[in-house]
Order: sequence, then structure tokens, then C-alpha cells
Amino acid sequence: MKLYEATFVKKNGSIRTMYYMRLKDLPNNFLPPKKTKGGHKVRNGSLELVWDVQKGEYRYLNHDSLVPKGY
Repeated sequence: MKLYEATFVKKNGSIRTMYYMRLKDLPNNFLPPKKTKGGHKVRNGSLELVWDVQKGEYRYLNHDSLVPKGY
């Protein structure tokens, strides 16, 4: 499994760094079947369903709110 890092602006304006795994990198039996239906990205590819390692929950990562590295 591969771990990713993303820093983004939350809806409330604060900045958060999230450590996550993409669904394609998780073991097959990790996801309930209804979570995998409909694809991993929605809304023109800006949202991606991921597993948030720190919170231990599924979250949507909004690629439109990512903060460039070195910010």
C-alpha cells in the first residue's frame, strides 16, 4: 500500500495536511461494495474518495483546493 500526502484549504478556510491512501491501493476486502460503485472521482474529477489514515475514515479530497508544496 502506498501513502500519499496532500495539503489543502478546508471549507472553513483553515489549512490541513492529510495523509491518505487511494482506493485503488487498498486491499480488495477493505472497502464495502457500495463505496466502490460509481468510481473514485466525481464532479469533473475534482473530488476523490480516499482513506484518511489519521482519521481512520473515508474522506473526499478536493483537488481544486490543494496548496502547492512549499507554501
